[in-house]
Amino acid sequence: MLAGLFMTPALVGIYARLRETDAAFALWMLIIGFFGFVGLSVLFIAWLVEGGRFPRALGYWGYALGVLSIWVYLARLIVVDAASLLLAIPTLWVGFIFGSVWFIWLGIDLQRRTMDERAAATAQKPDLHRCGV
Repeated sequence: MLAGLFMTPALVGIYARLRETDAAFALWMLIIGFFGFVGLSVLFIAWLVEGGRFPRALGYWGYALGVLSIWVYLARLIVVDAASLLLAIPTLWVGFIFGSVWFIWLGIDLQRRTMDERAAATAQKPDLHRCGV
């Protein structure tokens, strides 16, 4: 439960960046992510990331994370034994490998893009009035 709570700032940051790609779909991703459908939200994020200005591999990694998250959710509903390998192994993959790598990679890429935009905005523009143009 706490992972979902800690994911909300990331979802807001992702929404702020991806609304340029598709505003309505990015808002829908944000809303379903807040209401607990994390696997679906990650799949939608991966789709927007792949179609946007992000590395294509980041989108593929997101697809894998989304599918595994949905698998873990369904396995928790269906499998009664929490120590079952059908539940334990994908849970470890989602929690320690796929989720961690994807969110760190996404955060680094978002931060890099923000820094690039700031640098471009503060770059000195030529003064056309002085040039006589």
